[in-house]
This record gives sequence, structure tokens and C-alpha cells, in this order.
Amino acid sequence: MNTRTSLLGLISALAVLTACTGCVAAGPKPVGQWVFTPEHTRGSGLVVLTGGPAAKITRRVRVIDAGETQALQFDGGANAVQVADPAFLPKLPKSRFTAETWVRIDGFRRWSRFVGVFARQENRRKGWFIGTHYHRFVFSLGAERGMTDLHSGGSAHAGQWVHVAGTYDGERMRLFVNGLLAGESTAQTGEVKLPTGTPLSMGDYHNGAEFYPLRGALHEVRVYDQALSEKQIRRHYLAKARLLAAAPPLVMSGCFGDNMVLQRERPLPVWGRTLPGDDVTVACAAKTASAKADGDGRWRLTLPKLDAGGPHEFTVTTPRGRLLLRNVVVGDVWFCAGQSNLALG
Repeated sequence: MNTRTSLLGLISALAVLTACTGCVAAGPKPVGQWVFTPEHTRGSGLVVLTGGPAAKITRRVRVIDAGETQALQFDGGANAVQVADPAFLPKLPKSRFTAETWVRIDGFRRWSRFVGVFARQENRRKGWFIGTHYHRFVFSLGAERGMTDLHSGGSAHAGQWVHVAGTYDGERMRLFVNGLLAGESTAQTGEVKLPTGTPLSMGDYHNGAEFYPLRGALHEVRVYDQALSEKQIRRHYLAKARLLAAAPPLVMSGCFGDNMVLQRERPLPVWGRTLPGDDVTVACAAKTASAKADGDGRWRLTLPKLDAGGPHEFTVTTPRGRLLLRNVVVGDVWFCAGQSNLALG
């Protein structure tokens, strides 16, 4: 990956809002939108787009190439982007909203936050954020019923540009990955309980003594005062997927991922979701199988029997791209239970 030579040299550089033409898909106007590219820079500060206040960069950062555009790199240190305008924070939507971001993850930790307003106050977690929990995307939100952590069904993969969005309409939380519904929950109701005096933050996770900075990059963040539909979110994904050379719109079951073990000498069912009507081909260990997604984007196929061995690459290919799972082996998995004197003979 080639990096741009320009460094945003000032600590706590101030991001200034400017207009951007041709980079926003038609539809609802966001109440806050921040795009991390050099053309939105004034002086030494990084610009964050229209519809919201300036953002503050908390530490030295740099802009890197991201497909045919650019993004802000987070090195896993203390750098973050914060919106702390006292006139803006009280206007953040509480009863219904959407938050979405283009993100690339370079390393996984217990938690990460792409964007959110979140803190521990009065001995409870308050607010909301979108990020990861270990290797899964998560949309966390606290309203009338405490805090709910809504996880994606499949695993996140390092090194790929991904569009992640969370919506809440006062009754239902929904999590989307690359324009596809990846999880939903009705565990919450009512207005979001936002923490007082806490900025909208991008690129870091704080929860009391816990601190997990993002290792990766952000290209754009948007916040809306309404719960966007799946069709609208998918349109936003498709608008920039080619520009960022993004991962394909493909959601796999959580049982498929890097480092998995597949059962040997038995036909292997594989399933997931993609765009309706797309052809899907799965390949592993020189065996392939194909299927076509139905009207809801769901597909299912069966790989032929695989011989024990590995490691292999496991690929899922659609007309819009390919998902690659690494270090896949074929064999048997044994579950053993017992006390400390357990022995295998």
C-alpha cells in the first residue's frame, strides 16, 4: 500500500468543514458528515464534510491512498478524531438515527470504535457506537433497557475496505455490512441515553479504564436523524465500493472464517447472503460449487467431499468481488471433557 507523503503535522489540528461536490449520493441529508481526504483540507487541518461542526484530531496522523481516493490512518496509538462542539452535541438524534462509515481494519482487539458517543457514567455504559468486538462488527446502544451489543453474524476480515452502518428507530436496532443486513434486535426501546459532556469520537474506544485505539483507516463518517432503509444503505455502499476497491457485498455465517477446520470426507454445506440474483462460487482444495442468490439475496450450496489436509485458501466469489479465507484445514475436530486427570490414550 502506497502512502501519501504529506503528514498532518500539528497535534490537535483543527478540521474545518467545507463543501464537497459529487461525493454524496442523492437522498436524506446527514446532520454530520466527515470525509478524510486532502481536498477537504485547509491549512494544516483535516476537513470533515458538510452538515456538522469542525472536528479535532488529537494526535499526529497521515493521509494514505485508499483505492482511487484517500483515507485517514490510525496507527493503534492515541490518535482519534473528536467533535466536541457544545452547540452540536445536544442536537445529536436520540429517538431515531443512522450512523455509517467506510473503514479498513488492520488489526483486531477486544473492542474498537469507528464512530460513536459512548462513555461509562453513573456506573453504567451510555450512548452508542459502531465498531468491532474481537473479530465481529458490533452496534452498541443504550436506551430504556440498559445496553445492547448487536453483533454481525459473520466475522470481519483485516485489510479490506468495508461499509458498516447501524440504524435505530426507537424500537429496532439494525446492523449492516456492505449494504446487507448483518444483524437486528428489538431489545431496546425509547430514546438513547447519551453521556453528558462526551464528544462524538472516531477511531478510539474508551470505557472506564479500558482503552482500545483503532488500527486501520477511516475514509468517511455520516450521521443521520432518521433510520435509513436497507435499500438506502445499500445505495451508499454501491456508490463508493469501486472507488475504494471494497470487499464484496457478502455476509457469511459466523461459523466460516480464517483458521477454520472443515470436516473431511463429507459434503460441506456453505451459505450466506449477497445481492439478489448474484451468482456465487465457493472453492477450496481444488473443489468448487456454485449457486444463485434468491430474491432476498440468500444462497446455499454444497462443496464435494474434501480430503484431510491443508492449509488451504477458501474463496467465495461473486460478480462484485471475492472473499478470501486463509489457513483453512480439513480434518476432524474432537471435543474432550473431563477433570484435570483427563488423558488421551
